[in-house]
Amino acid sequence: MNTRSCDQQGRIALLGASNLSLLFYGILDSLRIAEPRISHRVFVAKGPGRGYGLPGAFAFRRVEPLVSCGIEEALLAGIAQENPSAPPRAILMDTGNDLLYGATPGEIADWVSRIIDKLTEGGVRVTLMIPPAAAVLRMSPLRFRILKGVLFPLRKYTLKQAQLGIVDLCEKLSSLSSIYPITLERDLGKLMGMDGIHIAGRHYGTAASIIASHLAVSKEATAPPILPGSRIFRQSLRRRSAAMRRPYPGVAVETY
Repeated sequence: MNTRSCDQQGRIALLGASNLSLLFYGILDSLRIAEPRISHRVFVAKGPGRGYGLPGAFAFRRVEPLVSCGIEEALLAGIAQENPSAPPRAILMDTGNDLLYGATPGEIADWVSRIIDKLTEGGVRVTLMIPPAAAVLRMSPLRFRILKGVLFPLRKYTLKQAQLGIVDLCEKLSSLSSIYPITLERDLGKLMGMDGIHIAGRHYGTAASIIASHLAVSKEATAPPILPGSRIFRQSLRRRSAAMRRPYPGVAVETY
């Protein structure tokens, strides 16, 4: 049973795909350690292969795009009644999947901006994770062919198209900071593994800490710890099937 005394409440939203799925419980752990007296209500929309504007696909299952999942409305609903201690926080990450499904960088930026518009209009402090352009630019033709064969074998897509697309997407997403009061985070792009699109296991702890640092609501919060990557991976596997059935200390989770 959770006996922790919570003095304040925070509301956060997390939107992403496979990287968010892998890091999710590491983010929660880092956040709980950084501000132990905060009770968090977490709204999360995640899942491998999930896109922002096009239906994703993973393991023969189609997933609703993030732009239409309703997480923004859920986050903002009831704020007046709950009176949270600080403005809600939101993280948007894994924005490159739609490129693999055939979307243009302009379309993706438009879908992301529609989400940001709703969130910032409601007073949410948004952090947008910029995709790992450098990792894709460093990718060799052989590695790209292997990655394409595994993740999107039927898609006619070249390494050059991928590189031009990710650079254009990064530029368009970065330009949103001149339109909306958002924070851009680029450091996750430095933590990618060999495939260029997923965070390396040895960096899970660093990535979770970076994300948690943007979610802290308490002025007394300490720097989120860098947890061992192996711990985050094991916890992700252990809780994935029962996460919504088993209470997580100090956290209420709603999925979209």
